[in-house]
Amino acid sequence: MQRVPKKRIDRILEHLRFAKAKPYIPEGACLLDIGAGDGTFLRMLNGHLRAGVGIDPLLTQPVELGETCRLVPGYFPRDFIACGSPFDVITLLAVVEHIPMPELYEVAKACWNVLNPDGRVIITVPHPRVDRFIFKKP
Repeated sequence: MQRVPKKRIDRILEHLRFAKAKPYIPEGACLLDIGAGDGTFLRMLNGHLRAGVGIDPLLTQPVELGETCRLVPGYFPRDFIACGSPFDVITLLAVVEHIPMPELYEVAKACWNVLNPDGRVIITVPHPRVDRFIFKKP
């Protein structure tokens, strides 16, 4: 799988999001990463998770990330087919701001449907001023 080149600021912000989220993911958890991109977060958690699934609309085909993690193309929940036991953790890192408001209820409802009763959902939302740095015109 070819990774999309990222600007330095994108990589820095991504690293900060991942560092904030990781302490809330118990070792041995089963994770669903919505908006997983190229799977960088799942790769970072290699060895920490029992299993992981990432879903992203920019993917064109499924990708295996070692023996326990995989990426699937599509939108959650429309294109997601749950298999196996429910997830212990669901992450939406810098994702919810890209979901149209009318679809947020369906996404939230679907999260509850695939989450363990004692599970957690981790959401990060960038400050609106961050866009000025990322989408700065040359």
